[in-house]
Amino acid sequence: MKNSNQAKNILTHSRHLQNLLHKCRDQQRISNIIKQLLPDQLKNHCTGANLDNNQLTIFADSSIWASRLRYESSNLKQHLGQHGLHPQTISIRVRQLPVNAVTSTKKPARPVLSTSTSSMLHQTADCLDDSALADALRRLAKHT
Repeated sequence: MKNSNQAKNILTHSRHLQNLLHKCRDQQRISNIIKQLLPDQLKNHCTGANLDNNQLTIFADSSIWASRLRYESSNLKQHLGQHGLHPQTISIRVRQLPVNAVTSTKKPARPVLSTSTSSMLHQTADCLDDSALADALRRLAKHT
């Protein structure tokens, strides 16, 4: 408990840390607003945003997505006013997240077929004249 109270005292009494925390929260708020306004395919490629001296800087995870964000910038600028943001200019920069900060890229587990679905695939394969298709269905039926 003592360490927790000491950390809380440092955070609440240090003006520099309070300013830094406020700036981080503000940047997160701006990033969230921008992601709400972006098309679905772009949301995951926007890695952050910063508004400084009426210039909004949006960060993308690669140059390809930065180009697509540039095409959306005029549309974004029109809608940002509804959220209290009125940048004069918008710039797009590439900023890749550190490797350990990137979300897991593990493949999702393959779905498993139920026994009834597997049985139906076998029955369908048995009725087919196309042997290649029948063999494919039998291989698929093995994934139970």
